[in-house]
Amino acid sequence: MTEPELAGFVARTGAQIGVHTVSHSALPFLPDHELLDEVRGCHDELRARFRDVVPHLAVPFGLFDARSLRLAARRA
Repeated sequence: MTEPELAGFVARTGAQIGVHTVSHSALPFLPDHELLDEVRGCHDELRARFRDVVPHLAVPFGLFDARSLRLAARRA
């Protein structure tokens, strides 16, 4: 969805927006700093545009491990 489409969807439905990642990377394969940049970057961008961003992460491809969840929890 584009930003205007997402804004329209939220306005029509009252849906909340959760966090994904900036580039849809598979988190377990990223070094720590890149994983954090992916999650934080998405969270920061969404919070700059929408007021009710929930701290829940939709994990790209459903791929995660204990490390990626621990790191993502720092910001998601």
